[in-house]
Amino acid sequence: KFASSLASYADGYVNDAFGTCHRAHASVSGVPALLTPALCGVGCLVASEVNFLDFSSAGEGETIAAVIGGSKVSTKLPVIEGLLKQVDILVLGG
Repeated sequence: KFASSLASYADGYVNDAFGTCHRAHASVSGVPALLTPALCGVGCLVASEVNFLDFSSAGEGETIAAVIGGSKVSTKLPVIEGLLKQVDILVLGG
């Protein structure tokens, strides 16, 4: 209901908060779910962060390392699983 109320004010939706993209909150996932997909997107900050996760330009033999920190590792499991397939070294901190 809250997401519907928020969406009623929206002409479009741009998420530019990379640190909250994974959250199932009314203002993060609820509003865009109620709008036409063509009117939803990510901002420059999120696009920049996603580009950092693209390791396809790494040269042959280069070692790729990633560092993940913060609390609630359980919310990061999908990202961790994805990174394990792409990096040589993964450091987890809390």
